[in-house]
Amino acid sequence: DSMLRVWKTMSINNHYDVKTFWQGIKSKVTALAWHPTKEGCLAFGTDDGKVGIYDTYSNKPPQVSSTYHKKTVYTLVWGPSVPPLSLRGDGDRPSITLY
Repeated sequence: DSMLRVWKTMSINNHYDVKTFWQGIKSKVTALAWHPTKEGCLAFGTDDGKVGIYDTYSNKPPQVSSTYHKKTVYTLVWGPSVPPLSLRGDGDRPSITLY
């Protein structure tokens, strides 16, 4: 149903307490990764190759990358911060972008 949901497992009164965060994802969510040090920061990847970041403590919509893969995102891993870098190719050589 293309929704992000997080269950509140610490809820004493309701074992099925769930928060629906965002319903605007256009394709199936295929990968999730919590940030290792920023609590509430959740990255997601989709079946159509998009990657987004959602702050579960905010009511704002997620940040979704404007450039993305052409195929399904199967795995996400957080890494150290790097300055943005973009390399372009000629002809049919692909370009590479790091964020």
